[in-house]
Amino acid sequence: RLGALHDHVVGAHGDQIDANAVVAARIDGKPELGTDSVGSRDQHRSAIPVHGELEKPAESAESGYHPGASGPLGQRLDALHKPIAGFDVDAGIAIGYGISPTGAHVGNGTDASARAQTLTWLRALHSVDGMRIAALRLILTFVALVWSLSAFGAAEVQNLYTAQVEVADKGGELRRKAFGIALLKVVVKVSGSRGASANPVIVESVNAPDRFVQQFRYESIETPEAGAGAAPEQAALRLWVQFDASAVDAVIREAGLPLWGRVRPSLLVLVAIESSGVRELLSSDDPRGWAAFIQRIAGERAVPVVLPLMDLEDRAQLRASDVWAGFEDNVRGAAKRYQSEGVLLGRVYELTPNYWEARWRLLLDDGRSEWLDQGEGLDAVLLAGVHESADRLASRFGGFTGTTAATGVEVNVTGIRSLSDYARTLKYLGSLDEVSRVDVVRVATDGVSFRLDARGGRQSVRQVIALGRTLAEESPSQVTSALNYRLLP
Repeated sequence: RLGALHDHVVGAHGDQIDANAVVAARIDGKPELGTDSVGSRDQHRSAIPVHGELEKPAESAESGYHPGASGPLGQRLDALHKPIAGFDVDAGIAIGYGISPTGAHVGNGTDASARAQTLTWLRALHSVDGMRIAALRLILTFVALVWSLSAFGAAEVQNLYTAQVEVADKGGELRRKAFGIALLKVVVKVSGSRGASANPVIVESVNAPDRFVQQFRYESIETPEAGAGAAPEQAALRLWVQFDASAVDAVIREAGLPLWGRVRPSLLVLVAIESSGVRELLSSDDPRGWAAFIQRIAGERAVPVVLPLMDLEDRAQLRASDVWAGFEDNVRGAAKRYQSEGVLLGRVYELTPNYWEARWRLLLDDGRSEWLDQGEGLDAVLLAGVHESADRLASRFGGFTGTTAATGVEVNVTGIRSLSDYARTLKYLGSLDEVSRVDVVRVATDGVSFRLDARGGRQSVRQVIALGRTLAEESPSQVTSALNYRLLP
């Protein structure tokens, strides 16, 4: 069993973290409890080779929270926290008691009295001298962990910083080359840019990839059994590599490339293929493997895609002729069923034997774009279509190449009627990839105002919130004014 991934992990256990630190009065990074990392993140250590089964290692400590005493709370705060069972807030905001789903339950009723009590707590805690509602943030951090809440409507991409490369053997020189190939794959996924391979900074990093590697392992690739009397082929190998996320992000910024976060729009892919005079709509269980091919290419770009099941419901509402003719009303209805933020329509046909043409249309809420691909083989035009759609999504929703310094953005949220609503909002805002810190500016009867430190500033925050289904924009505001949202149920 693997131990701690980094030397700087403090107090990490298999299933729990000892609450023996002091939590500061803000949320930095992701709203989770953790210890501070000290020094560099293994940039000069050797990668960890892993053989056989790999258990998820202990995660490295993030600098999300900065322990430190914040001053005494006084008797007022002690009285205010009493209505919330399961917590003990003392001088310095030290964590006293544990928390359980029953012991820390905070009702989320919407009647007037409950809302008034919530607002009273919020205002009173906000007024405590020197604390800036530190205790409230501590409480709500725990409350956010109690409820299992869905924060995103768009898909949250996993394994952004891992890649796989097929290799012939376990030789050191071949492994080093495979590390470089895998690193380039990760850079393309994280930046959303296929042009990364021509960037001098990226090229230099790909030629010296060892310092980015955290761990790796070899996996056997199953090969078809040899026929009778035939010599068995040597088993092929696949090298799985995990890279240091902070180091990869740093080199991408140094290269002047954007950073595309984990939350990305999902795409419904509807491809009508005409061959030998017959048109058919590609389904998720296509026996020829084209659906799996599209899924694999999209996975290499970290773009979540789904193909239609073509079950009874799909067959009643969606036909190949609809896609072929580009009837957008019908296909947008299918997008609602699959809860996708965009639709990729493909009209694919064979011009001459084994020479194909594909006419693509990418539909998003704010418009459409079209292009044409041609190539030898059906795989060529499908490959080109998926890559081009990924490029356009990255251009529309991806990160920013400007300053890496965080910019303050004010966000006003209405519809917060309980502490659980507040916890959900705080958790969601703190989980946005571009956001490094969340502060509460003011509490009013009609909502709460937050200040976000975000890379890319106002535009990046607005774009990533538009992908989710947690906050709905109330009214388009001026370019320099606060963003106004309503918390959705």
